[in-house]
Amino acid sequence: LCEDIISQNSDIRHIVEQLISIGFNRIARNSQSNERAKILLIDEVDVFFSRDFYGNVYIPSANLRDPTITSLINFIWSQRKSNLKLNQVEATAEYKACCHTFPTWEPLIREAVKDIIDDVHNFESYDYVVKEDKIGYIEQDNIVYNVVYSYKTLFAYYYEHEKGQITRKSLEEKISIRIKCGSFSYAEIPLQFKYIMGVTGTLETLSDPEKQIIQNVYKIGKNTYIPSMFGKKNLMFRIEDDIIIENSNDYFNTIKREIDNRLVGKSSEKRAILVFFESKQRLKEFYESKALETIKQSVAYLTEEASSEEKEIAIKRATASGQITLFTRTF
Repeated sequence: LCEDIISQNSDIRHIVEQLISIGFNRIARNSQSNERAKILLIDEVDVFFSRDFYGNVYIPSANLRDPTITSLINFIWSQRKSNLKLNQVEATAEYKACCHTFPTWEPLIREAVKDIIDDVHNFESYDYVVKEDKIGYIEQDNIVYNVVYSYKTLFAYYYEHEKGQITRKSLEEKISIRIKCGSFSYAEIPLQFKYIMGVTGTLETLSDPEKQIIQNVYKIGKNTYIPSMFGKKNLMFRIEDDIIIENSNDYFNTIKREIDNRLVGKSSEKRAILVFFESKQRLKEFYESKALETIKQSVAYLTEEASSEEKEIAIKRATASGQITLFTRTF
């Protein structure tokens, strides 16, 4: 949505790249504007008020590419174990060549180098997945390949290339200096629409300040409350039954006992059992453990790396009587 709004008349990334590469006076301008009235539909207003959106900003980045930039980043990667400092990089032929190519943008290059030096030491701070010559990150129950964490993602490509998991071609496509194109407030996005409508199950639970923002800032004055079609929840949480603390040696055995205890219901028919783990690594450890050996033929597992088709099949199978399925927490 942010992309559509900030680039509705011109591609902001392309403009920034042109500005640096060929200068302001030679940028092609688009005089057309889209004045058509728009309607915004909001789903789950409490998500909008979460820290990921309200009060946060969207920062698009342009990618500046040049052989001198490639040489500079290659040098920094090759020296990553030497605790490089900014002044050391500035003294190199690679840095000077880069500044010579973009003579009026040396301050921008210097700031980029600061980020590059920092990220080359911390590129593994985000868990990533290597698949089909690309690096992706887990978001909810999917792997997304269009998310980039500054230069950390770039150096993950370098690292995996050295391990033989990423081709040279794929790596070279990612080498660039990232130029921030500004900061765009998520809170301002709804104000670009003439009408705002939405559906949410949490309207009554919003805080008073949040309700005031909806009414005074976004001018939403009409609320309609409809009873839930699901009725009253009968779920109960009992600390003594639902929380078990075990030492690490008995952890997997305890999970196995819980599976055995819950597998057969009151009607003596077998239930479907779903077990959720904090990570893929923990799930695999349990799946390969001795605790699961006796029932392993009835156990399947599902992680974020599965394809959409594999997920659909596994989820359908997970509801069958007697089926035990292991999931990562994102599901």
